[in-house]
This record gives sequence, structure tokens and C-alpha cells, in this order.
Amino acid sequence: MDIGTGLASGVLTNVVTTAIISPILQQLKDVWELGKNLQLLNTEYDRMEESLRHIQNQFEVQQRQLPELVERCLGRIKDALVEANALIDRANRQRERCLGCCFFCSPKIPGEIREWKTGFGELFQHLQSALSTAANTAQIVGFAQPQAEVLLQPLPDSGFVGSGVETGREQLLQWLNEPHSLARVIGVYGMAGVGKTSLLQVIYNNCKEKVSTKFDFVIWYTVSQNYKIESLQDTIAEYLNLKFEPSSSIDTRKMKLYASLEKKSFLLILDDLWSSVVDLNQVGVNLGHANSSKVLISSRYKYVVETMAANEYCMMVQPLSTEEGWELFRRRAFRNGAVPDNNLETIAREVASECKGLPLAINTVAAALARKKTAEDWRRALVLMKNVDPSFPSTHPTIDAELYQRVRWSYHDLPNNLKMCFLYCAAFPEDAWIQVETLVEMWTAEGLVPRKGTTYFMDVGREYIDALVDRCLIEYVDAKNEYIKVHDILRDVAIYVGQEEENWLFLSGQHLQHFPSEEETRDRKRISVLGTEISDLPPDFECPTLHESTFNLPKRMLPYLLGIRKTKQDMEMGFF
Repeated sequence: MDIGTGLASGVLTNVVTTAIISPILQQLKDVWELGKNLQLLNTEYDRMEESLRHIQNQFEVQQRQLPELVERCLGRIKDALVEANALIDRANRQRERCLGCCFFCSPKIPGEIREWKTGFGELFQHLQSALSTAANTAQIVGFAQPQAEVLLQPLPDSGFVGSGVETGREQLLQWLNEPHSLARVIGVYGMAGVGKTSLLQVIYNNCKEKVSTKFDFVIWYTVSQNYKIESLQDTIAEYLNLKFEPSSSIDTRKMKLYASLEKKSFLLILDDLWSSVVDLNQVGVNLGHANSSKVLISSRYKYVVETMAANEYCMMVQPLSTEEGWELFRRRAFRNGAVPDNNLETIAREVASECKGLPLAINTVAAALARKKTAEDWRRALVLMKNVDPSFPSTHPTIDAELYQRVRWSYHDLPNNLKMCFLYCAAFPEDAWIQVETLVEMWTAEGLVPRKGTTYFMDVGREYIDALVDRCLIEYVDAKNEYIKVHDILRDVAIYVGQEEENWLFLSGQHLQHFPSEEETRDRKRISVLGTEISDLPPDFECPTLHESTFNLPKRMLPYLLGIRKTKQDMEMGFF
């Protein structure tokens, strides 16, 4: 045999051997690793099922329609779950039939399990990609802007209504019932924490109950400091079941809204205007039609309200009177509203008066003092509340200095672990609905939620959530208690404390496309750019003081904390 023939024969033998032996070896490996692969398949199955349920639930809570790309992906996952479940059942039945010895009597099953395990991983990647490319991804996975009608829950009956709210309610309802031509835009203004939003919610609830007789529908929209006209247009469209093309311009949206609203009677409530930036005509809201539509706005600033509404249809929300403030404080601070002794009542009344009739300050301070048992504790709190930081008004002009000091004391009275937990709430955009599950996962990744024996970390985290709710620092905003939000004043306080005392940098919700400069980030321990248009870290990003746990978080948590899709270490390690 010559050398050429020998080589050809050897190659042919190797090819034949590989073709015959390799599948047999793979089959043997599949059978050998069956138990492990079946367990992994079960794990992947559970993960996909939970992901499917979780995503569908978030869209249901937010009353948002699934993007077509996500919907198709979820459809494939549903089909895959059915097939995988059937395979798992077949494998378990075969295992019982073979008494757990082997699967040679049904050799295809182990291979199918291996392939399905890999297939689920690919499906999960497709799902993540679909969510990433869908509009407003952050709203799906971590937080949401309160836009849909269901997002505003009826106010609970606290058993206490100040005369200002009651008087304001009567006046606003009277104006809303006046002829359309006389009161198209109605305005409410007042200092921060005085209860403007609460008053508007009372009106919202009242008009919703009588919607069939007065308005075809009632729309609520929180404007906030970082207002975008497209966001308001999207909200109105949701109420109308109107769909915009993703690439449609503001003018195209405007014309569609004009046409849809022309024959409708509606009440549009715009809460918390910071400046007269809402051009109703540019949005697509034309109040010139011969219907009874109205717009109700609120702002901290009188000039903003007077810019949009006629002077005769503007009103100021007054603080609670001294006795009303004391009544609200007493109910919040003492069990059944009963003050234990006269000495404590004297101090408590002085504390209540320091809150200047502002319900926000009264509720947060009283909730914190409810845990203080001695008169000395109350005196100490009173001294601290009166100690206003003289530099504060100039460094943070959007918050009243005295209101800040009252709320700040409530923060400093928290246990240390809850302080950090509260500051994390400011990492989300203003007025955002923060998903409880996401927030607790962030706390846990930072080591703020210790495990208590066998207690599930989510249960411990929810205890922390409830503690902050009980102290009136955050509030639940949906019926299932799956989302919380922070009053904008409390968020401002958290931002101020976080940046001045903890060296954080909060840029969440701002209209940013590029990561902040090295000078801004150099000494920061934590950075949040959630809700911005920033998608990547700069290639030369250096921040040696950035908290190490930022980069020790699980991959899927990094976008929550930083608000970006890639971090330097992730790019180096090829995670994304």
C-alpha cells in the first residue's frame, strides 16, 4: 500500500469512526448527564414561567399594551413551555418505567432534554433583547411613570379633612360645573407639602364617580420637572385607546389627538407644574370646541397657574389652621389620638406648630415621634427640628428650608439600615412608580437586607418597605402593593442628604444623553442615571470611589442601579 492510499484510508476510517462513534458517545453522555440536565431544564422552565408571569403582570398593572416584538417573543415562550412541560412529563414517566436505571429504552429523551435546556437559554436571550429594544424598557422592568387611569387609586378615608381641602373641593366643583366658555382652565397653587395633590385627588375621585353625567373620561397626569410633551400625548392616547406609530412626530400625534378629542367631553388634571411649559394646543388639546371639557392644573407657583388659567379661576390652597394641624398630628402620633399626659401634650403641640400646618410635615414628623415614649425624646426632637441649616436655602432653593428641616429630622430618626434604603428611592425618576421587587433586590445586593434564618429575603425587604410606609416617607400606589412612590419633597430631601452626606450622584429622570464628566463623578460612591437617555459608560470611565458592590451586583441588577445597559467591567468580560 503506498503512502497516499494509506493516508486516504486513514482519513476515511477517521471520518467513518467519527460519524458512527460521536453520536453514540453523545448519547451516552446525554444518558449519563440526564439527571443534571433534567434538573437544569426544570430550573429553566421555572425561570421562564416566572418571567412570563412577571412581565405580563407589569403591563397589566400599568395598563400598557405589550409591544409587538415582546408579544411575539412571549407567544413563542408560551408554546415552548407547553412542549417542555410535555417532555418533562415523558422523562419522568420513562424514569419510573425504567426504575431509574437508564434511558436506552427511549434514547431520544435525554438528547431532547439537553437541546431544550440550551433552547430555553436562547429564548431568554431573545426575550431580554426584545425588552431592551422596546420603548420605555425601564418602565417594564424597574419603574413606571403613573400615566394610566388605573394608576390613581381612590384616596383612603383618613377620618380627617381640613377646612382648606373641603372649601377647595367645593370651590373647584363649582367652577367645573360652570359653562365651558367661562372656566376652561382652572388653577390651584400653594407651597410645597400643603396638600395640592391631595385636593386634586379628591376632585379626581369625585368626578370619576359622576363621570357619566359630566365628563366622558377624566385624565390624570403628573407633569414633574422633567416634562416631555410626548409623555403627556401618550397618556391621553391611552385613555382614548389610540395608538401612535413609534416614529410619529409631535405634530402627527397632535393632529390625531385633536381629531379624537373633538367630540369628547373630558377633564384633564395636570398636577405639579414647575413652569408654564405645557402648551395645550401643541399637545393636541383644543378647548375651543363646543363641549364641556376642562383642564385643572396645580403648581407651587402662582405665576405658573396665572399664565395658563384666568385669574378669577385660580385659588390658593391654605395650610391647616393651628387646631386642624394639631388634630391631624394627634391622630397620627398617639394611639387612638389619646395624649398620655398634659406635660407631653404641651411639647407635642409645640412640635405640631413647627410643622406650619403642612400635612406632609405633620404626617412624617408625627409618624416618627409615635415611637418616642418620653418627654425628653420629644424635647430633643423639637430642638433638632428648629436647627435649620443656614446654607440650605441657597444651595437647594426648590425646598422650603423649614419644611426641609422637619422632614430631614424624620429621616435622621430612622435606623441606619432604613436610612440607606430610603435614599435608594431617590435613584428613580421623580414621580416614578418604583417596583417593590426591584427595590428590595437592590437593597439585598447592597447587603441592606440581612437574612433572618430561613426567612426569604423578599419578605424581610417588604418589612422594610412597610416600615418606611408606616413612617409616611413612601407610599403604596397600587391596589396590590407592588409599587411605591416618594413625594417629590421627600425625594428632594433624599437627594440633598444623599449627595451632601453620602456622596451619591442623582441624575435620574433628567434629559441626559451623555454620561456626566469625570469631575462630577470622580469621588462619588453611587451614581444613578435611571430614566435618562444614557446607554453606555464612556470607554475611559474611572471612578475609584464607586461603591464596590456596584460591580458585584448580578448582571441583571446593574441597569437598575446605574440606569445604563453596559458597565466597564461588563464590557471587558463580555457580559453584554
